[in-house]
Amino acid sequence: MISPGAYREFVLPGLMRECARLDHSLYHLDGPGALVHADAVLSIPSLQALQWTSGAGQNDGGSEEWFPLYDKVMDAGKSLWIQIYEGKPYVWLERAKKIVRRYGTRGIYFVFAPCSVEDAAELARGLKV
Repeated sequence: MISPGAYREFVLPGLMRECARLDHSLYHLDGPGALVHADAVLSIPSLQALQWTSGAGQNDGGSEEWFPLYDKVMDAGKSLWIQIYEGKPYVWLERAKKIVRRYGTRGIYFVFAPCSVEDAAELARGLKV
């Protein structure tokens, strides 16, 4: 991984230029090792969303351990893309509801693991606001 200082010097300027030219921008932050760059990424004015992937061997995005990151994202006025896949669909629904209760529905996008049409319909019904 690149150090936070080197990231700000060598990566951030290019990302800022790219985001400024795009109609819609999303940055994929992948795993706990990348969290050191979250503040730099969230400082990009034209960045619209952060896609969080917790990484192999980590709890999925529904885990409360990632709420401090989600707090930063929401405080920065960015949208958030969260992957939830551990356990059964009823567990995904409860974890997603907890996130919605904390952050509301605006700017939250969930990605669930593949499931049956019936389970997908139940997730949609359960998260309907």
